[in-house]
Amino acid sequence: MRTNIIAALLATVATCTSASAIPQHQSQSRSTCSEIPTFQAIHYTWGCSPGGCSSNFNLTAAENYRPGAPGFEVVCSPIFIQQLWVPCRNLDGSDFPATSRVAAIWTQGPEYERQFLGVEHIYQDKDGKTINATARADILPVREPVDFLFPVNLIS
Repeated sequence: MRTNIIAALLATVATCTSASAIPQHQSQSRSTCSEIPTFQAIHYTWGCSPGGCSSNFNLTAAENYRPGAPGFEVVCSPIFIQQLWVPCRNLDGSDFPATSRVAAIWTQGPEYERQFLGVEHIYQDKDGKTINATARADILPVREPVDFLFPVNLIS
């Protein structure tokens, strides 16, 4: 037992010593979190019944969250049992313009106790090119409403 402890301590010291000898480099143009576009989930709630689980939340993005992107303010209600993209709705119930739409998905992930959510904003830019900005988040669910950010991690 004592030999195992001493061996573990020596391995830790050797690792720390060798890691400190590696030169540290910092790029002049470091990326910061503030440069990553985000969508804001507000008042996220969820619940389950014998038929499956569903969630509901408001989702917003500022105009120009990326250059030329229209902003939006919608309500989304993805359903876990379906694991399909579900169209979000404008808060006032009106239709989306033909050039912009938002959808959400709740999928199974590697950790059962977390909820894996995704949202996509598909819109046409000023040149008529279709852009898909997709964001993912995994959260540890709580019973009271919660707010969180979806970092946009794919733009195609």
